[in-house]
Parts: sequence; structure tokens; C-alpha cells
Amino acid sequence: MPSALLAVTTSDGNRAVSVLLVSAAVLVAAARTGIRAPLMVGAATVLFLGLGFTVRALPWPLATALVVGAALLAVGTRRERRPVAGFGVRLADLR
Repeated sequence: MPSALLAVTTSDGNRAVSVLLVSAAVLVAAARTGIRAPLMVGAATVLFLGLGFTVRALPWPLATALVVGAALLAVGTRRERRPVAGFGVRLADLR
């Protein structure tokens, strides 16, 4: 992740390409061996690079909206894994 952060914050294209190539190799190796941790780290690195370069390319209001939207999506995804007791009843009351 430190290399991915440096690839996004600096304008070094060689570093970004090398980080993407290493992440792709880690993803392929982890998928073939069935090991979860390298797969998650490789996927997070690729996602971080993609999001980072997208944010850098957009004007700041759109970049801010993209970052906030991604954070809300992440919070919602984590929240959905642990449902709130009685949520179905409360939702039914709204109708």
C-alpha cells in the first residue's frame, strides 16, 4: 500500500504501472492457490489505485462526492453484514 499511495500522490507513471503489474500477479497467484489474504490485499491495492487516479483527474467537487459516496457504500456494506434486530418490523411500519 505505501507504493500505491506514492504512485497516486506523485506523478510517476513507472511506479503506477509496476504497482499494477505486481498487484495483478499477486491476484493471479492468490486465485490459483486459493489463499485469501493476498487476494484481498491485491484487490484493495488495485481499487485504491483506480480510485486515487480517478479522484486526481476530476475537479475537486466531483472528486469529493466520489470519495464520500465510496465511504458511504463501504459503511453500508459493512452494516449489512450485521443486520439490526427488528429492522424488518420497523421497515414494515413505514409503509
